[in-house]
Amino acid sequence: MQATLIYLDRGVLLSRRRYNSWQEIQAEYWNDYKTSLSPMSCQELLDFFAEDCGEEANWPFSKDEILAFFTHGPETIRFAGDDCEAK
Repeated sequence: MQATLIYLDRGVLLSRRRYNSWQEIQAEYWNDYKTSLSPMSCQELLDFFAEDCGEEANWPFSKDEILAFFTHGPETIRFAGDDCEAK
């Protein structure tokens, strides 16, 4: 299973929805879309946040939230803040 990290003007989304292209994501979130990354596995996302954000306290989603997201829960979760900022 993979998820897409979507950056918006007003937050960060993590979605398990399958998109055909970044243009499809942009069309869905047109009002505040910034960019998105290619779909990643759970471990790839954990590694990405560790490298990009450093300490887990700075991640937009905690490790537990990411693990739960990949095992159950909603198709999309949102962090209403900037990427890599302390919560």
